[in-house]
Amino acid sequence: MYIGQERFSDANLCHRRIHVQSEEENLDMLERIIYALHDLQVFNEKNKPGLEAAIDGQLSNWMWRETKGGHRLVYIDTSTPLFKRAGKETLNPDLLLKSAPGPLRAIIKLFFLDDVMNRYYRHRDVYIDLVANLYKEQRPDLIPVFLKKRSHYPQSHTPVLPGRQIHLAIFSRREANRPLGEAKTTGPALRFHFTWTHKTVGMCDTFVALPPNTQNGAIVFGKNSDREPNEMQALEYHPRRQYEPGGVLQCTYLAIPQVKETHAMWLGRPFWMWGAEFGVNEHGLAIGNEAVWTRMPIRKKGGLTGMDLLRLALERATTARQGLEVITGLLADHGQGGICGLYDRSMAYHNSYILADTQEAWVLETADHLWVAKQVKSSYAISNGLTIGAEYDLIHPDAVAHARREGLLKKGKDFDFAACYADWLYTTFPPSNNAVYSPIAFCGIIQL
Repeated sequence: MYIGQERFSDANLCHRRIHVQSEEENLDMLERIIYALHDLQVFNEKNKPGLEAAIDGQLSNWMWRETKGGHRLVYIDTSTPLFKRAGKETLNPDLLLKSAPGPLRAIIKLFFLDDVMNRYYRHRDVYIDLVANLYKEQRPDLIPVFLKKRSHYPQSHTPVLPGRQIHLAIFSRREANRPLGEAKTTGPALRFHFTWTHKTVGMCDTFVALPPNTQNGAIVFGKNSDREPNEMQALEYHPRRQYEPGGVLQCTYLAIPQVKETHAMWLGRPFWMWGAEFGVNEHGLAIGNEAVWTRMPIRKKGGLTGMDLLRLALERATTARQGLEVITGLLADHGQGGICGLYDRSMAYHNSYILADTQEAWVLETADHLWVAKQVKSSYAISNGLTIGAEYDLIHPDAVAHARREGLLKKGKDFDFAACYADWLYTTFPPSNNAVYSPIAFCGIIQL
């Protein structure tokens, strides 16, 4: 069988056209794409479950061709449309898995394939992907103007956008070039941004960049946090406080001795937890944490959560190195543990951190009470897995010996913290219920 298709110039791909066209031409093009997506939505509503079609509406899947009568919109994606008949997918999913390594195909099919196959049938996700594509193409400026013009569409062509979430994402990104908050501190000037977005994600990340990789001698720190749907995230300012001797501090699950004084700080935390996923204090110390899965036992009851440890470090430390020492000291005294999911009451993990101040930054990674740390030289990023291997600057005194005792470090092999302690399966395929997570993004600039 031979299939012939008209040949198009790649200059007509919509994700390229948005960089060379006028604003009106871009808005016209985007309107036409929304019209097409909406028409498909109407078709599905009329015909399912008998017949239903799915489409990937991202800009790179459309061509915008000039013709004598104006412009013609052409859909060119090769992996969609997908079709369901009587609610059953007609495409053999094994075709999509052929590009994956053989040993992983069964795992992908078991845990991820349903979400991949079904997301293009969910018009809410299709619209979000289209808007997110404008961020990817560095054209978020088109979104507010486009939404304003959308209000003038014919009612029959007004798509049902996920209004609250997508408007919130657009506002947050549009405002990303000006601070949403400024902290008056005893030391450096801090500028930081908190943004909320809405997109299906499965991991969270923290990064830091140091001079000379940044402009104006600034240290740039960023963190995004993927949390469960409908879990409110509290953005809070806590002033400096003094306490009477002998006081007790109740953290999420564990009460510990209180210190004499705590520093002022901004925090982003799940509303039901005492600890925080990210924050910055009055001295310019910023910290973000990540969940990591290791071969060490996880305590689901008792102990300090990773977020508790982060907040305690912000309260008690003035520098990144001091914050590291606070966290490792508390690990030795109290250990880490406790459930960290609002709805998923089995979610528990160990933690990694990036700590940055006006002078330096450190990466700290833990496996239960054991830990390893590395000073950042230029830039660094962490996510839901251990990253520090054979090269490190500080380490728990028993980390190497414990790995030997437990058979994690084979005889004759050099010690590598990540290789010895990372749980490969959970690190590669972190626990997920295929829900839509709600990320919160934090970005800070610590200016000398």
